[in-house]
Amino acid sequence: MRWSGTGYRYLKIAADAYTDYLPLASEMAELRRRYEGGPVPVHADERYPELDHEMMRSAVETIVFSALYLESRLYDFAAHHLGDDYVEKHIDRLPLALKFVRVPKQVTGREIDQEGLAYKALANLIKARNDLVHPKSSPATVLDPVAFGQEKAANEAKYRKIHDDAHGALRAVILMSFEMARLVAPHYCQITDLSIEPNTFDLRHPQQVHALAIRIKAEYEQSVAGD
Repeated sequence: MRWSGTGYRYLKIAADAYTDYLPLASEMAELRRRYEGGPVPVHADERYPELDHEMMRSAVETIVFSALYLESRLYDFAAHHLGDDYVEKHIDRLPLALKFVRVPKQVTGREIDQEGLAYKALANLIKARNDLVHPKSSPATVLDPVAFGQEKAANEAKYRKIHDDAHGALRAVILMSFEMARLVAPHYCQITDLSIEPNTFDLRHPQQVHALAIRIKAEYEQSVAGD
């Protein structure tokens, strides 16, 4: 027996954030369409600053807490089967992606498919999380208009990537949860307790991931009410 960690709360936070994010993204897309081709930039709209901030907040929360959830659940599983001392000495300092290779293999002898969709989604999530929690500034070439324009475009691409990564974050949680359940145990992650099959959702589409995020929230609230 182990004391329950905070993993499922992390999943709830990520699901909350993503269910907030998608309507905000739709509102922003509509706002941009309204100003497209006009003389006034979309940034001039009084709604834009708050909407932009709320989108960024929910995107960052989705990414960071999705990664926290997967890492905390893996620690619980590893410590239960291998012992806390072993995990602290031999597992804890490994990169997260490598932990997901080593732990299932040591516990069951079976190894995660490193060419599969789930592991690739995990790798993308880890990079997205690391980019957020270890941000790096870059020099601005103010006196060279061409170079400055290129740097500005690259900076804006980084910003857009955060929003793309938000869609991929919860998708990674879902895929990895099912992959780990397949490898090691039917109830490795609480997400598998939703009694759904992976192929009932098309995880390439944000609306489908959004629908599952709503179910995660409902399951969590039901479990808390039953405590």
